[in-house]
Amino acid sequence: MEIVFHYNSRKTSPKTTKNVKKVEQNKITVRIGVVLLVLTALYALAYRKSEMTAPDEIITEKEKPRVVIDAGHGGHDPGAVNHNVGVTEKSLTLKIAALLGAALASVGHDVFFTRELDVFVPLGTRCKVANEAGADLFISVHINAAADGKARGIETWHCTGSVKGAALASAIHSRVRGSYSTIDRGVKNTSGFYVLHHTKAPAVLCELGFITNDSDVTALCSADVQHELARRIALGVEDYLDQKS
Repeated sequence: MEIVFHYNSRKTSPKTTKNVKKVEQNKITVRIGVVLLVLTALYALAYRKSEMTAPDEIITEKEKPRVVIDAGHGGHDPGAVNHNVGVTEKSLTLKIAALLGAALASVGHDVFFTRELDVFVPLGTRCKVANEAGADLFISVHINAAADGKARGIETWHCTGSVKGAALASAIHSRVRGSYSTIDRGVKNTSGFYVLHHTKAPAVLCELGFITNDSDVTALCSADVQHELARRIALGVEDYLDQKS
């Protein structure tokens, strides 16, 4: 009798099966690792993109209000005059307005002027400049006068009934009243000042002293005092804006 043994070449040993399973597990592990790496990279890219801000968005977020500065009088209208000293209101207001504009611009405000030269600008045109510029604030700079040479001091005006105007006037006056040695005449309101009544933005008119008073006019002609007045008005504007925020 012939006995024949048949060998099945497809049959694998337990050890071989175990190795095959291990290889398959390794393949799965590698695939999972690759997927995780891809997901991590995509997440990092998305996060970085979310952190980026468009330039115009940055500018908009940091924008400050637009301020129109009105230097009182000008040209053939000198305003009040001190003939003894040889100084006019129009020249003092122009100097202080320019300094105020520089102070406000230095902290990021968009500044406009109703005049930058010794020219006459009608009251209606001054208001038109402010309204067409889309002013957020309007500050008119003036120097007072009186028949009585003893009258002196600083006062700040706003339009009667303007809540925002009153708040702006109070904030500015609190700062500017200590600019030099004179009298604090307080915050006042009126319906009679054209530029306050016809300007859409919160508006104030600063009377920064009396040109007809010897002590006041001496201070007002000082470059140091002019800088201090401008600096303090600018601080008052910032105080007002801080109250709103």
